Amino acid sequence: MLINFDPLRESENDRRSHPWKKTSYEERSGFYSNFIKNPELITEVLEDFKPHESQKAVQTFYEFIKWINGSASAFETNDCAMREGVINNVDSLFKYTHKIDGRVEFFLRDHPLNCNKDVITWIMRMSSFYLQVERPDFLNSFIDIQIAPTDFISLPADQREGYRIRLVFNTYGNGDSETWSALNTTFESIFKAIKRLNKALTEGSSPTFP
Repeated sequence: MLINFDPLRESENDRRSHPWKKTSYEERSGFYSNFIKNPELITEVLEDFKPHESQKAVQTFYEFIKWINGSASAFETNDCAMREGVINNVDSLFKYTHKIDGRVEFFLRDHPLNCNKDVITWIMRMSSFYLQVERPDFLNSFIDIQIAPTDFISLPADQREGYRIRLVFNTYGNGDSETWSALNTTFESIFKAIKRLNKALTEGSSPTFP
């Protein structure tokens, strides 16, 4: 896959607290759900994904969200989104007829670590490496790895400013079927890459490539 990350990206407009409540806008409004405590909500409240549950890509995404918020993971999710289905592609860089895009955001459950810029930069770098080696032959998807300011309100007021990781995915194909298939490959690759990242983090194992 094609991967980009920029730790110096200006991101102040993306600041939010964790946990957050309901969005201020009405159309396609969202709200925070704690999937660690309530995993059964995963298939119920992700309004961008639910209309497309018949697609294998969405089922793969549900499995990823269940795992990353489960007991085997050091991470948790804060937000995710997906455009309403496949649309016509107008990105001149990619010579496909259709695309679908969205994002998933996560951070470490040990919240103070998210306030350490060195830790966050390491997570960004390793996410990039693992995503690149997972499917180097797959060029239907572009993932932008971003950090976004996050106020962890469970921490003391003078220690709560940290970051969350955002994976923004843009996936391409010729026609609906190929685009959904490419999205499934994208989600499978994200799933495997973050599992490798989790293993390196929790087991202290040295990263290896490929």
